[in-house]
Amino acid sequence: MSARRRRLGVTALAVLAPVLVWLVADPLLGHRLRITDGERTLGIGAAPAAVVALLASLSGWGLLAALERSGVRRARAIWTGLAGAVLAVSFLPLLGDGMDGGTRLALALMHVAVAAVLIPGLGGRSPGAGTGAGFSPSCPQPAERAAGRGQPRSWPRPSVAGRSSLIRASRGSMRWCPPGCLRRCTRSPTRAPP
Repeated sequence: MSARRRRLGVTALAVLAPVLVWLVADPLLGHRLRITDGERTLGIGAAPAAVVALLASLSGWGLLAALERSGVRRARAIWTGLAGAVLAVSFLPLLGDGMDGGTRLALALMHVAVAAVLIPGLGGRSPGAGTGAGFSPSCPQPAERAAGRGQPRSWPRPSVAGRSSLIRASRGSMRWCPPGCLRRCTRSPTRAPP
């Protein structure tokens, strides 16, 4: 599955998550989600919850894509930290007046549900990365291997536009991966073809 398809699926699930919380809180348990601001009362329905979750999902996806494309080292780790900070800040409005405890709890659960889908779904590792499952389709096996066992004889230079790049796999050894490959190669150490 491509990264784009996976992230699109994660976005769809993140939109569905607060709607499921709303379905349990409002129609099932019978607690109307309302926020009162002086004389005005704002009812929170499934559509506004889904729209806010969609905006949060697309913003998160866009930020992650921008970090990855700009070549920032550890883009996913940085994004995960930012996503956690945004989640923490999203609870601040729940501390204010104008809503009862049930509404406050339902909204907090909506925030947590969206984060529980988005953070591991968008910021998590690529499928098969570091699992020993072999090369992914976008990361073909190099034609030439170093002596078969042990460390390779030579490594290509670190990533420069259009050249091969080294990737540190989860076990701490270096792996060769062709340019444009976004996933980690997980087989035995290899060297670049001549």
